[in-house]
Amino acid sequence: MADVKRKHHFVPQFYLKRWGDDDGLLWRFQRANGRDAKPKQKHYAGILYEEHLYTVRGREPGDVFLAEDEVFQEIDSAAAPALEELLATKNISSENRWDALFRFMYTLQVRNPRVIQGLMDESPALERETIKQLEALLGPPILNRRNPSEITDGHSELGRFLAVGIAKLDFTYRDYFNVPWCIRMLPDRLPLMTSDYPFAAMPNFDHPNTVFVFPLAPNACFLGFKDQRMAHAFTGIDDERFCDLINVLTVARAESVYAVNSNSEGVIYSLLGSWESDKERFRMARDAVWRDGVRFEDLVAILPT
Repeated sequence: MADVKRKHHFVPQFYLKRWGDDDGLLWRFQRANGRDAKPKQKHYAGILYEEHLYTVRGREPGDVFLAEDEVFQEIDSAAAPALEELLATKNISSENRWDALFRFMYTLQVRNPRVIQGLMDESPALERETIKQLEALLGPPILNRRNPSEITDGHSELGRFLAVGIAKLDFTYRDYFNVPWCIRMLPDRLPLMTSDYPFAAMPNFDHPNTVFVFPLAPNACFLGFKDQRMAHAFTGIDDERFCDLINVLTVARAESVYAVNSNSEGVIYSLLGSWESDKERFRMARDAVWRDGVRFEDLVAILPT
């Protein structure tokens, strides 16, 4: 497999580069061995990838399905002009481009290594018929039936296979067309952050009052609301408070965070990953002061419960 592309970005470079400077450098905040690591400047091409993350091995040696080339590059290539148009005009001119953007947003979830690992953990409970349907969708049977939970590079073949299959299923994101969406622009003095998990649903995808949050660039955020009351709650706050809220949510759901500067280092590390991975640290983080005396618990008070 020496001639196969090895580095598979689970957050694409065309998206990450918006946080980079003229040299493509951005600031990374992450934890290392459970400890806070100092923020570092990194090039957007050298982050958020794993080698052969979407390379699915088949039944026989050398039998591989190159999902990075055959699935995700196609999704990313279609989404890039849609995102450009949305940022430039605050709208998208065709249903095809909306479809491309919504598919891309959804796949940011399933292509994440954490989700692939979760699919591996869930795989024993999946029905055989579901696997057959996905196998038919992807073409020739490629799943290693001899041991579908075999671990390769830290992930199971079944987990990889299902992540790719879900990315190709239209119904997974079609509900997004029924959600009212808006884009909010911010001044450059109030930059948004992004993360290894940039598109999020608060509190989850199935909640009746879900809020969808997707930072598009340091100065723009794309928002969707199942409940119009939540739209009023988000759009009714001033730029400073809105920026604080989106950044708090970005940091709390992340394992690594990316920003245009290294400000707010202390509070970023106090909140990093606290939403899901560490309940005790999350409770402690609620008392953190984000910026100018704004408290974390005051910011999240407007979220649906």
